[in-house]
Amino acid sequence: MMVLAGFLAASLSLVPVPELAEMTEEIDALVLAGKAVPPDFLLRVRRMASPEERMQIVVYLRRSGLLTGPALDLHRYVFNAESGTSQTDRNMNDTASAQVSAEK
Repeated sequence: MMVLAGFLAASLSLVPVPELAEMTEEIDALVLAGKAVPPDFLLRVRRMASPEERMQIVVYLRRSGLLTGPALDLHRYVFNAESGTSQTDRNMNDTASAQVSAEK
């Protein structure tokens, strides 16, 4: 079982990190073709290198009309994405959120 988990982790690390230019070109192609966003698109957004790039893509999707419906959870897709903040940063954010909630 552990071996299988190791293979899965290794295969996920081999997937290239998407670049901002590649993602915007793909969005443009989808808009021009009249197609919807592929199901795995937001997962690829989460693998982008920086929160700034992830935010730009989310805004670009929304403005292009491809991201409709309820708002995205920005903490999940932009700020705490896989390559984003560390577990320590997330724990500090959780602690700060708990303190703010307790003060209310």
